[in-house]
Amino acid sequence: QITQVIDNKAETSQNKCGTYIPEIIFATKEDFLTIKPVLRKLFNEGYILVRKGVNGALIFKNVKAKKRV
Repeated sequence: QITQVIDNKAETSQNKCGTYIPEIIFATKEDFLTIKPVLRKLFNEGYILVRKGVNGALIFKNVKAKKRV
């Protein structure tokens, strides 16, 4: 479900806009403590990139990474 939120944002913005963590929390209806380990796993796998935004961390889909199966 988290990957769907990130993928939707990447697709609609052509990966030019990142997803803020509160957007993921709102879309999945989960709390941060549940989402954080999943985001860490996705980051370690190279599926997402994290960049500093004006209002906090922005999560981008790593389009250069290998496709997830």
